[in-house]
Amino acid sequence: GIEVLPLMEATSTIENSEKAANELQQSITEARNFIAAKSVELRAFADKEKTKPLIEELTNLTGRINAAAQKHSAFKKDTDARKKNALLQEAAEKISKAEAEVEKVTESTAPLDDEASEALSTEEAASICEKAGAQAKLAQEAVDASRAFLTTRQNENKGVAANAETVKNLQARLSAASSALTKAKKVVSNREHKFVAKKLMHEVEEMMSSMESEVKAAETASAPLLEKGGEEFLVAASLRTLAVALQSYSKEKGLDLEGLFQEAGGGKSIAEADFVTYLEKLPEVIGHPEVEFNEERRTALAKLVDADGDQQISLAEFKAIFQLKFVCVTGISMTDVLQVSVSKTTGKVEPGEVMEALGPIAKDEATGMERVEVKVLSSGKQGFVTLKGNQGTKFLQESSPFSDFCTSLDKTLEERTAAVRKVITFIQQKGNELTAHNTGPLQEAKAEINKLRPKAQAHAAELQKLKSKVAAAKKDFAKAEAAEKTAHIEAKERKEAEAILKECNGQVDAAEANSNQISSSAEALLASKGEDVLKFATPSSVLEEVEKMVPEAASVCNKVKTQLMEEIKKIKAAKGPLAEAKKELTKLTGKVESFLKKNAHTLQAVKAACKSISEAGAVKASAALRAEVHQKGMTFDAFFAELAEGGSIKHEALCKRLLSLDLGLSEEHAKLVCRKVEAGSIGKRAFQAFVQRYYTVTTAIAITTEFEISKAKTIRKAEVEEMFEVLEGPKSDEKLSLTRVRGRSLADGTEGWLSIKGNQGSLFLKEAEKPFYSISSRDEVRLDADFKVGEGEPVRMLKYGEVLEMLEGPRKETFPPGLRARGKATSDDAVGWFSIRDRQGTVFAEAEGKIYACVSTVAMTDTFEIKDCQVVKKLVVGDLFAVEEGPVKQEESGVTRVKGKTLSDEKVGWITITGNAGTTFASASKTHYAIVKEVKLQKTVAANSEVLKTLAPGEAVQVSETKEEAQQPSIRVRVRTTDGATGWITVLAGHVKRWTSVYKCLVATPMQSTCKVEGAETVREIAANEILQLLDGPVEEAGDLRMRAQAKSDSAEGWVTIRDSSGKRYMS
Repeated sequence: GIEVLPLMEATSTIENSEKAANELQQSITEARNFIAAKSVELRAFADKEKTKPLIEELTNLTGRINAAAQKHSAFKKDTDARKKNALLQEAAEKISKAEAEVEKVTESTAPLDDEASEALSTEEAASICEKAGAQAKLAQEAVDASRAFLTTRQNENKGVAANAETVKNLQARLSAASSALTKAKKVVSNREHKFVAKKLMHEVEEMMSSMESEVKAAETASAPLLEKGGEEFLVAASLRTLAVALQSYSKEKGLDLEGLFQEAGGGKSIAEADFVTYLEKLPEVIGHPEVEFNEERRTALAKLVDADGDQQISLAEFKAIFQLKFVCVTGISMTDVLQVSVSKTTGKVEPGEVMEALGPIAKDEATGMERVEVKVLSSGKQGFVTLKGNQGTKFLQESSPFSDFCTSLDKTLEERTAAVRKVITFIQQKGNELTAHNTGPLQEAKAEINKLRPKAQAHAAELQKLKSKVAAAKKDFAKAEAAEKTAHIEAKERKEAEAILKECNGQVDAAEANSNQISSSAEALLASKGEDVLKFATPSSVLEEVEKMVPEAASVCNKVKTQLMEEIKKIKAAKGPLAEAKKELTKLTGKVESFLKKNAHTLQAVKAACKSISEAGAVKASAALRAEVHQKGMTFDAFFAELAEGGSIKHEALCKRLLSLDLGLSEEHAKLVCRKVEAGSIGKRAFQAFVQRYYTVTTAIAITTEFEISKAKTIRKAEVEEMFEVLEGPKSDEKLSLTRVRGRSLADGTEGWLSIKGNQGSLFLKEAEKPFYSISSRDEVRLDADFKVGEGEPVRMLKYGEVLEMLEGPRKETFPPGLRARGKATSDDAVGWFSIRDRQGTVFAEAEGKIYACVSTVAMTDTFEIKDCQVVKKLVVGDLFAVEEGPVKQEESGVTRVKGKTLSDEKVGWITITGNAGTTFASASKTHYAIVKEVKLQKTVAANSEVLKTLAPGEAVQVSETKEEAQQPSIRVRVRTTDGATGWITVLAGHVKRWTSVYKCLVATPMQSTCKVEGAETVREIAANEILQLLDGPVEEAGDLRMRAQAKSDSAEGWVTIRDSSGKRYMS
């Protein structure tokens, strides 16, 4: 059978069988097609008999073909079965090869088992792993190919029961080979992982070690700045300062470097110690205080100059002091000579190149640019280069040890930072690569690497912190360098600042001592509280002492403050000792301000305490003085005159009177009461305000005859807003819990008792200041002798600004309505409004019988008697005349005549108005009015409208309309002027207003010592908007309205002008 043939032979035989089967199938198909075609052709013939045998033959042939087809089918089926068996045989051989390959892998990994592997070197293990890995790859390919081949065979043999067991066995063999391979690969993988993990950890540890080295290297590089504070660079900076100063000195003296060396004491060389001594004396010798170094710095400079350390400074070492180096910051051409215009370019200097100056910096006069001859240290090129362009571009920057150090250090730090960053990146990358490994050596390596991450980050942070320290140290160094350069200036400023502060502190201490003394003087009074304040023995003395000391202390403080402000203003420095002194002076200014506030507060506190004492005594004193006035039946003016001396009451006189009244007041407390009335001497107005008390009615209340309500009769009701002057009281009715006063109504003089407050708390009377008025109109105001408005001659005319004391009122005066008319003047046909009668009843025009109109032609004669007369003129119908005399009836002739004046041409004569037969020639006009008193003809009915003309007596006006004018009542008050004149005025808005004793300065004006301006001394200037309290006046002085007043701001007292003679207003 075919199964026992070798695979290659069986495969060949099956291929030949399949080929023969395919060829047979093709022959069968072709034969069938041929027979079918011939059958069709034969059936087409008509002679069926002839074709019948042929058709039958074809049918037989078809049978034979079908038999062949059946044999072909059986052959093909057998071939397919044999092919499947051959393919399974091939699969078995493939699996056998795969098993052999797997076996090789197993054998190659044998040295890597746990026990043997420990003895292997890294190289040996790597070699074995490499070979085993290659073999595993081949084995895996064989297994994969076998699996794919077997899978196809398995699909082909579905349903073939004879091959099922074979397929199953092959699958089992392949699975076993695959498992063996996986196991072998795992051995290789584990070993590789161990190897990779070990190698990776070795790399990481080396990098971590290098990171630590990088940080230490950065710290070492930074040490000169961080640990030593850049001292060596400060010394180098001082050396540069020394070089600049010596160059300036040598230029001034015309010395070259050899000359300077000889002057420094050099022969062939200068000993270090001698050079230190030379530096000590140098500032004074060359006049440059900036080279005044301390002993330590001078020694350091000498050692720095002594480059070879032989303790001798040679000429070459001395010259090296002046050697300049530059760094190129912007690329620049190098030329052969100084002058750019005639130079040739010899090369170019690139940014970062370092050059050494071969000579001093010189100026190219043609371009104005500074240039210097240099040698590039890296290339040895020599030539002239420009330091800075005339457009501001900087090409070279002077190099210094510190700038060189910083450049190098910055580079080192950046390199170290980059190296550290590289390590961190590597660690992060490897950690990410190992993310998928959750077991085995690589997982352990991942865990170790993750542990190292914080350490790596810490190194990075440490390096960043180091960079921050370096940046801060650079700033500190710059400050230190700047401070050293200006140390001589700072020393000078410090000395100056100390002197200023010493003087100012002394002045502030003196001001503080004054403030403490004021506090000490007031301490006992201010410590008293409640009732103890009212019992304090010497409040007046304390007040006087504090009032005396506070202005003196304020004067001292203001002087000190002025001095401090002047010193602050002088100091222009923005930093340094003087700037610090300026800050201190500002603090001292604030301190002085606090003294002023403290002193003012103490004074106010003392005044407040004294005020409570004086107010308690003032109530009793006012009532007692008021009672004395009424008991004696004196007028207030008489009482004031009794106490006054030279127009005012001295404090001593009032104090004496108060002590005599047995009010329980001590002399100190009585003095405070006197001060409360008015500081200094007491004027009439202030005394009046103190003694006289007034109340206004807030709720209508009865005026009674007696204090006790049960015994009293009601006089009348007091009206709301009515004002009363207190004659007696206030007194308390304990039974009824009422407080009552006896008062006099200013409105009508009614006297009686009134309750201030009810026993349920209702307020009937409210205390008020005595009313005063002032003239607020630029027009003068009448002061009438009588109550009625405008009646009789005025007492006098009141001027703008005059102050009036109310004696009686306010009272209303009512008026009948006035009569206004619209008419046309016959003289010029002017049309307007005029008053026929005003509110006082004054008549300005009359109508009945005054104006006649001709109704028939009639003659005007010169005399009454007709028979002896001459005709003046002929009057025609419509002519108007005003009657001056008559009518008179002539008895002889029986005519009635009047004497009149024609309105058209003012002809005067006698006119017959009624003839002897009763004929009427003229009759009285009902529309014409004759002006009997001068009156204004105005544009509108309003009495304050534009005036068109003035109508004179005798003029006639033809009236077309009349209108009654309702009159508002006038508010009248009886007043007394500052010069003693009394009378009635009308309180009219815009003309008269309530007056207050507080004035505001409108225009800056002097406060003077006397009322009379001429020869008066100026107390001080009163500024605009200052507030003043009237003390006396106002009075007329040489046309000016003047008053004695006290400034609210500082209590300054003196005379000021309210209004000058030209009407200019200084106070409002």
